Amino acid sequence: MLIYISRVLAADENPAIRNGTEALALADKAVKLNDNFVALDTLAIAYAENGRFDEAVQIGRQAFTLALAAGSKDDAASIRRRLELYRKSRPWRESFRKD
Repeated sequence: MLIYISRVLAADENPAIRNGTEALALADKAVKLNDNFVALDTLAIAYAENGRFDEAVQIGRQAFTLALAAGSKDDAASIRRRLELYRKSRPWRESFRKD
């Protein structure tokens, strides 16, 4: 649940929903509880939302490597797309709306 909430706060397309500071705090807790590629990817998303793109790239690379090692090729591909944005100093956005 921490990871999901952090991702929403960091990446929701609606700027009124985003809260980078809270997203980063939650993502940091998630990594401390669960050091896996999903938690690391979420931390990278939160870093990018806060304009900390160098850290987003560094953590995103770790998440990418772990996703590949886990055999999660689709997740690794998604992380790679996010890394491309961070390298251009752009945060990730996605829709969490359930239509």
